[in-house]
Amino acid sequence: MKNILSILIITCLAQLILAQGDDTRYFSADYTFEKGRTEVMYGNNVVLRADQNPTSKALDTLKIGDPVTIIKKGETTSDLNGQASYWYKVKTKNKTGYVLGGWISLDHREVNGKTFLVIYAMRDNQLFARTRVLAKDKSFYGHEIPLNPYMISFEAADSYGLKGVE
Repeated sequence: MKNILSILIITCLAQLILAQGDDTRYFSADYTFEKGRTEVMYGNNVVLRADQNPTSKALDTLKIGDPVTIIKKGETTSDLNGQASYWYKVKTKNKTGYVLGGWISLDHREVNGKTFLVIYAMRDNQLFARTRVLAKDKSFYGHEIPLNPYMISFEAADSYGLKGVE
């Protein structure tokens, strides 16, 4: 019994240690950004607001790929891409204000000088993943993929095995 318990504890510790090196992010339609994490903007020309509503004072305009540090999740939502999206208080390089969470990329990866971004969208009761590929010159293009599951993980692995993907 003692040996079984020891093996179980060692196995659990090994999984925890290995998991710390894994940067795979699992997210769902109701994903919440963590306080203190630096995320990347999916939206382009997104207005940084003084308060948690779309008519509050504009403080700045954020571009696709701009980093934002999450300060806290707000208490209010606004509709974006067919879903209720929480406002987040964020810090940019020189301002602090609010943006809708739906404009923040759920995850991002850099591969061969390009940044891959993803968000969720809802249309006609169908969930979609919207992806964007951002080049170093700040040009970008996107694609929308219909989804059936409500929790997914993306792994950017260049164009290996995918026809028509640069």
